[in-house]
Amino acid sequence: YTWCLSDDLLLQALSFRAVELEVFTRNDDVFIPMQEAKKAYYVRSGRLQYAREVQTEVNISPKEEQVRESRFSKGSKTGQDVLVKSEDWASVIAIWCTWSYVGRLHSLD
Repeated sequence: YTWCLSDDLLLQALSFRAVELEVFTRNDDVFIPMQEAKKAYYVRSGRLQYAREVQTEVNISPKEEQVRESRFSKGSKTGQDVLVKSEDWASVIAIWCTWSYVGRLHSLD
């Protein structure tokens, strides 16, 4: 029984240290292209908009795989914007690997 109780306390302590509240106002950037992903975000309320701004091309040949080119153009869009709303997650990739963003996430309200 003590082991189960200590696990609950450990989980509570880890959760308390791993979660922090961030507040964004209209048009604030949550993250921008080429910034290293260090956090996953859970949207408690409000809406955010994600737009990919970095276009990457991969050239795969029988001999090698390489990233041929990466282009960044401020304000350009390479696809449809994605609406991130209450109870959605964003940037979950930050939990699993080293990553640099290829788009911009900003708050709408």
